[in-house]
Amino acid sequence: FYPEGGRSGTGEIRPFKPGVGLLALESGVPVVPVHISGTFAAMGKGHSMPKRRPILVRFGVPIAVQLDLQYQGNDGVHEMARKITEQVQKAVEALR
Repeated sequence: FYPEGGRSGTGEIRPFKPGVGLLALESGVPVVPVHISGTFAAMGKGHSMPKRRPILVRFGVPIAVQLDLQYQGNDGVHEMARKITEQVQKAVEALR
């Protein structure tokens, strides 16, 4: 699952979309942050053929989703999803 919604034109991490938070809320399972480096050098946006480059995958500590039943309506769900998404993005960025 790529929470940025697409590949970056520069190789930098873009802001995550709230879908990762919504999926975490819906499923109730922990989110495992993962950072994959070297992919931009191997096949950046706009390239059709990959190059041989080292790829490094780092896994972070799973983030347990605390289901707070105090939220009400869609606004509360979306706010919780946004908070979870921010937490996941910070964890991924810490793996760089």
